[in-house]
Amino acid sequence: PAAQASGRLNVLCGADEAWCTAFEKAFERKTNIDVSMVRKSSGEILAQVRAEKENPKVDVWWGGTGDPQLQAASEGLLEPYTSVNRADLLPWAQNFFEISGGRAAGIYAGALGIAYNKQVMQQ
Repeated sequence: PAAQASGRLNVLCGADEAWCTAFEKAFERKTNIDVSMVRKSSGEILAQVRAEKENPKVDVWWGGTGDPQLQAASEGLLEPYTSVNRADLLPWAQNFFEISGGRAAGIYAGALGIAYNKQVMQQ
């Protein structure tokens, strides 16, 4: 909706800043579509999407942690979309797509942190 009004694709990116920039440049180069990309945390993006529920300003939420995307999907805040490249996704990403009702897809996986038990590690 916002892209139609402004003539540019408005994207909130929850991934690392370098990934966001690379995605923006590659997408613009491939599609010739102007992208307005803003980097935020997944929690910030979820809060914005909730706040704009009645008047969305964002076209795409790209990257970030999965739990907030699943929350947004379950709240009906995301539109279903099936990419022509869906079959290329890894099985875990396909599963994420299915459990979100087609409203989100896994695009990468990574460790956010490491926790450990000091007593166990000393043994």
